[in-house]
Amino acid sequence: MLAQTSTRASRRYEYVLTERGRSLRPVIVALAAWGNRQLAPQERSIVLVDTASGEEVEPVVVDARTGRGLDDSEAFVFTAGPAASAAMRARYAELRRRQVTAPEEGA
Repeated sequence: MLAQTSTRASRRYEYVLTERGRSLRPVIVALAAWGNRQLAPQERSIVLVDTASGEEVEPVVVDARTGRGLDDSEAFVFTAGPAASAAMRARYAELRRRQVTAPEEGA
């Protein structure tokens, strides 16, 4: 967030989001939607609406490439990224090994 004076003669500051701050909006929207799903409609203090229609919208998180919803924790999982430490890579490798061998053990 950047603080800048509203006018040259003013001592008041206007706070303006940076691009990084604006990029956080989808996270905030998703958290608010999650919170609203935990409440009865009459208990919600904020709702997200389409400015053109005034209709309430239901945000979902999807994969940008495929459009598939990311709420399926078996279809979409985290794994070590390029900057992961050796310990982090080992933890994810062990987790994958357990997931692959678990169905065989139960058979």
